[in-house]
Amino acid sequence: MAQSPVLYALHNKYRYIKGELASLDNQCEKLLADMMHLEQTIMLFANDWSGDALTGKKPYRPSRWASRGQGIRTALVILKEATAPMSARDIVIAVTRRLDMSLPVPKILYQQSASMNTQLSTRIGKGVVRHEGKPIRWSIAQ
Repeated sequence: MAQSPVLYALHNKYRYIKGELASLDNQCEKLLADMMHLEQTIMLFANDWSGDALTGKKPYRPSRWASRGQGIRTALVILKEATAPMSARDIVIAVTRRLDMSLPVPKILYQQSASMNTQLSTRIGKGVVRHEGKPIRWSIAQ
């Protein structure tokens, strides 16, 4: 007798989560081994060292672009090539196309546009010009 579609989907989801947990277990074991090696290396230089007093550090959030700063650098190149002022949304779309990335979903596109506005606003007076109106448009000073 064939499974119902609901039961089939639930089994698939269960198997997916079980696989994720196994992957995380392997990653956890590797990180614990790395920590033990680091502790032993630190003890070579400081015999009385104990890592108990140290708290964990939040991991770095990965960049939205291929590397840190690549988004704003590409955006400035696009603005230099532009013939008219561009909105942050248009700039983000042009940057993702220039970097051969897929267009983000609307929510992420909105967040990246807000981030681009912030990054460009820190460069006002340093070659970047903000044009009034809604939406805010940007260009490079001539």
